[in-house]
Amino acid sequence: MLQKNQPPQRQDGARNHQMPQQERPPSFQQLEDMASWANIPTNKGKTIELPFREFVLMVQKVGSMGLEWVLYRNDGVNSAREWDIVTDDVNMVNNTICAQFPDAEVSLATSARLGAAKMHLDGVLDEPAATAISSPTMSDLAKKGKPSMTGGLRPSQLPALLQSIALGAMTGNLEIIASNDTAELYFNEGKLYHCALRGMEGDGAVVELVSWEAGDYAFYPDISAEKTTVRIRLENLLMEGMTLVDHYKGLQALGMTLEKYVRKNMTGITEVEFEQVVAKGVPADLNFQKQMYQAIDDKTTVVELLRRFPFPKRFWVPTLFNLAHCKLVGFFDVPTSLEPQTANQSSVEPMFVDWSQVRTAEKTLTRLDTGIYSYPALLWFIEKEFARNELFNRPFSLLVLDVGVINGQQVQPFNAESMKNFALRIEKLKRKTDIIAHFETFGLAILLPETIVASARGFHITLFEALYKSEILPGIPNDAIKLECGVSGIPDECKNIETLLAMAKPKG
Repeated sequence: MLQKNQPPQRQDGARNHQMPQQERPPSFQQLEDMASWANIPTNKGKTIELPFREFVLMVQKVGSMGLEWVLYRNDGVNSAREWDIVTDDVNMVNNTICAQFPDAEVSLATSARLGAAKMHLDGVLDEPAATAISSPTMSDLAKKGKPSMTGGLRPSQLPALLQSIALGAMTGNLEIIASNDTAELYFNEGKLYHCALRGMEGDGAVVELVSWEAGDYAFYPDISAEKTTVRIRLENLLMEGMTLVDHYKGLQALGMTLEKYVRKNMTGITEVEFEQVVAKGVPADLNFQKQMYQAIDDKTTVVELLRRFPFPKRFWVPTLFNLAHCKLVGFFDVPTSLEPQTANQSSVEPMFVDWSQVRTAEKTLTRLDTGIYSYPALLWFIEKEFARNELFNRPFSLLVLDVGVINGQQVQPFNAESMKNFALRIEKLKRKTDIIAHFETFGLAILLPETIVASARGFHITLFEALYKSEILPGIPNDAIKLECGVSGIPDECKNIETLLAMAKPKG
């Protein structure tokens, strides 16, 4: 606890560098400015703070550990630390703030400035929107030369493979190709210093990688990477990854799937009672558990809940596992039934609506062969969202999928029946407000209203994971299906519809 009514001060007693008081939560630009100030060598050990409402956000450089971000609450009576994060990743801090302050979402409108640079969400790689995600080509593999070690992964074999490379003090590139992903790991005399896979890199990518149970690997000696992203010891990351796998399997044993609805099992629980209950479970960030629990409204699916908290598995899995393990929440096939009408509502005679006419009108917007909204209809929906953005500054994102069946050296587009079945798979994972439509002739798009790009990219990763958990299309092996994705959004990355379409279209 801090002293009453006193702003937090540096330990050496010197005054902090304070930015002007403001009402809104910090914007992404302000977070970048604070990080830049703290990273100036002459400011090492000094603190910069931004006061807003009854909060103060502080950041300072803490030696080689990176930047320490601390959020304090000072309501005029008590002062307390809300949370602290040690990271150089501004995106992670921004997403933490967005999760706590819903009105901070519209502040994240700076992704367009990233260009070719890549920002990270504590492991989640925020790819430039124009870059499609695809597997390496044969020409890329040929440049690496002949591998010194190859094989196929079996369940739980990956930790042993990584440890054998470390014990053998090997130097080079380990490439692992799974049906829906490719991982690249780089070692120098047995020390892992860089790891990247689709959507992630660094320590978080290693933790995520531990859950892989199938794939082909090859080790290419004497190949190096220009960056260092892995900072935690490999043994510790493997231990964290194996614990994460156990927690995820525990969630599945408790009935969790991405399509299930999350519902609270206890009503009227106080904050003190909540803290006492979760304290009996596994270690997990208390504030994050409170935020996630408060976000559960008994009418939200797991995948939609994760869109509100676009964090890597290493954050949300232990949190959700603890809530379920402590019997605070459960997973159900249907949401909570609608509340009964109030007395005022029951006194009003409802109007008769012929919903069959609505369905007839809706069919005019769909393609006859698939029953999916047509590309012109998609453009019309986007035009409406763009108008909402112009008038109310509300964000929206577009996710475009390039799909097909691999046949030798060619890719054949999905036929009408396959496209219809594929859209039905996605229908179970999207929100009711999201719209699935054709993109041009052979692609598929998902329009995501009220969604910033960081959340859209998180949904893309979750979507791919869910699709590859089982057979994507009946009778077709998953590794024979081409599935590439592009994501962009307004106003995060562009300001007009034509640029949005170009940036979201996969370039593979």
